[in-house]
Amino acid sequence: MKHTSRVRRIQALAVSAALAGGLAVAAAPSALAADCSTAWQDRSSGNNSLNQGAPIKAGPHAECGTRYTQSGTSSGVELDCWTKNTAGNIWWHLRHMGTGTVGWAYEGNLYYSIVRNDSNRCLA
Repeated sequence: MKHTSRVRRIQALAVSAALAGGLAVAAAPSALAADCSTAWQDRSSGNNSLNQGAPIKAGPHAECGTRYTQSGTSSGVELDCWTKNTAGNIWWHLRHMGTGTVGWAYEGNLYYSIVRNDSNRCLA
Protein backbone atom coordinates (compact mmCIF):
# COMPACT_ATOMS: atom_id res chain seq x y z
CA MET A 1 0.00 0.00 0.00
CA LYS A 2 2.82 2.40 0.89
CA HIS A 3 4.58 1.63 -2.38
CA THR A 4 1.50 2.66 -4.45
CA SER A 5 1.16 5.90 -2.51
CA ARG A 6 4.84 6.75 -3.03
CA VAL A 7 4.59 6.05 -6.80
CA ARG A 8 1.55 8.33 -7.10
CA ARG A 9 3.39 11.16 -5.29
CA ILE A 10 6.38 10.77 -7.59
CA GLN A 11 4.11 10.80 -10.64
CA ALA A 12 2.30 13.90 -9.37
CA LEU A 13 5.62 15.66 -8.80
CA ALA A 14 6.83 14.72 -12.27
CA VAL A 15 3.64 16.07 -13.88
CA SER A 16 3.90 19.29 -11.85
CA ALA A 17 7.53 19.75 -12.85
CA ALA A 18 6.74 19.16 -16.52
CA LEU A 19 3.89 21.67 -16.45
CA ALA A 20 5.99 24.28 -14.66
CA GLY A 21 8.85 23.75 -17.11
CA GLY A 22 6.49 24.05 -20.06
CA LEU A 23 5.12 27.33 -18.74
CA ALA A 24 8.60 28.72 -18.20
CA VAL A 25 9.61 27.88 -21.77
CA ALA A 26 6.45 29.42 -23.21
CA ALA A 27 7.01 32.67 -21.31
CA ALA A 28 10.70 33.03 -22.22
CA PRO A 29 10.55 34.79 -25.65
CA SER A 30 10.02 38.53 -25.32
CA ALA A 31 7.47 40.13 -27.60
CA LEU A 32 9.20 43.47 -27.01
CA ALA A 33 12.67 42.46 -28.16
CA ALA A 34 14.50 45.28 -29.95
CA ASP A 35 14.98 44.99 -33.71
CA CYS A 36 18.70 45.59 -34.24
CA SER A 37 18.61 45.01 -38.01
CA THR A 38 17.00 48.27 -39.17
CA ALA A 39 17.56 49.21 -42.82
CA TRP A 40 19.59 52.33 -43.60
CA GLN A 41 20.85 54.25 -46.63
CA ASP A 42 23.42 57.01 -47.12
CA ARG A 43 21.01 59.94 -47.46
CA SER A 44 22.99 62.69 -45.74
CA SER A 45 26.25 64.48 -46.40
CA GLY A 46 26.30 65.79 -42.84
CA ASN A 47 29.04 65.45 -40.25
CA ASN A 48 28.87 65.72 -36.48
CA SER A 49 30.84 64.72 -33.38
CA LEU A 50 30.15 61.82 -31.06
CA ASN A 51 30.28 62.84 -27.39
CA GLN A 52 32.78 61.27 -25.00
CA GLY A 53 31.49 57.96 -23.61
CA ALA A 54 28.79 57.64 -26.28
CA PRO A 55 28.30 54.18 -27.80
CA ILE A 56 27.82 53.20 -31.42
CA LYS A 57 25.22 50.42 -31.39
CA ALA A 58 24.36 47.57 -33.77
CA GLY A 59 20.81 48.94 -34.09
CA PRO A 60 18.73 51.97 -33.12
CA HIS A 61 17.86 50.76 -29.60
CA ALA A 62 19.69 50.95 -26.27
CA GLU A 63 19.32 47.15 -26.00
CA CYS A 64 21.31 46.48 -29.20
CA GLY A 65 24.94 45.42 -28.88
CA THR A 66 27.67 48.05 -28.62
CA ARG A 67 30.19 48.13 -31.48
CA TYR A 68 32.33 51.01 -30.18
CA THR A 69 32.34 53.47 -27.27
CA GLN A 70 33.87 56.91 -27.77
CA SER A 71 36.76 57.40 -25.37
CA GLY A 72 38.61 60.62 -24.79
CA THR A 73 37.27 63.76 -26.37
CA SER A 74 34.50 63.81 -28.96
CA SER A 75 35.31 62.51 -32.42
CA GLY A 76 33.95 63.17 -35.91
CA VAL A 77 31.26 61.03 -37.51
CA GLU A 78 29.69 61.00 -40.97
CA LEU A 79 25.90 60.85 -40.83
CA ASP A 80 23.94 58.57 -43.16
CA CYS A 81 20.26 58.76 -42.12
CA TRP A 82 18.00 58.88 -39.07
CA THR A 83 15.07 56.86 -37.75
CA LYS A 84 12.67 56.96 -34.82
CA ASN A 85 12.68 53.74 -32.80
CA THR A 86 9.69 52.09 -31.09
CA ALA A 87 10.37 54.08 -27.91
CA GLY A 88 10.07 57.33 -29.92
CA ASN A 89 13.80 58.19 -29.76
CA ILE A 90 15.78 59.49 -32.75
CA TRP A 91 18.87 57.50 -33.79
CA TRP A 92 21.37 58.21 -36.57
CA HIS A 93 23.18 55.66 -38.67
CA LEU A 94 26.76 56.86 -39.02
CA ARG A 95 30.41 56.05 -39.62
CA HIS A 96 33.06 56.97 -37.05
CA MET A 97 35.80 58.86 -38.94
CA GLY A 98 38.60 57.73 -36.61
CA THR A 99 37.87 54.01 -36.45
CA GLY A 100 35.62 53.39 -39.46
CA THR A 101 33.04 51.78 -37.14
CA VAL A 102 29.57 51.79 -38.69
CA GLY A 103 26.43 51.69 -36.57
CA TRP A 104 23.76 53.67 -34.75
CA ALA A 105 24.04 56.52 -32.24
CA TYR A 106 21.29 58.11 -30.18
CA GLU A 107 20.80 61.70 -31.37
CA GLY A 108 21.31 63.03 -27.82
CA ASN A 109 24.89 61.67 -27.97
CA LEU A 110 25.80 63.86 -30.94
CA TYR A 111 27.52 67.16 -30.17
CA TYR A 112 25.93 69.55 -32.67
CA SER A 113 22.27 70.26 -33.40
CA ILE A 114 21.14 68.47 -36.54
CA VAL A 115 18.82 69.46 -39.35
CA ARG A 116 16.56 66.43 -39.55
CA ASN A 117 14.00 66.16 -42.36
CA ASP A 118 12.39 63.61 -44.68
CA SER A 119 15.22 63.85 -47.21
CA ASN A 120 17.72 62.36 -44.73
CA ARG A 121 15.36 59.90 -43.02
CA CYS A 122 16.18 56.17 -43.39
CA LEU A 123 13.83 54.33 -45.72
CA ALA A 124 12.25 51.11 -44.48
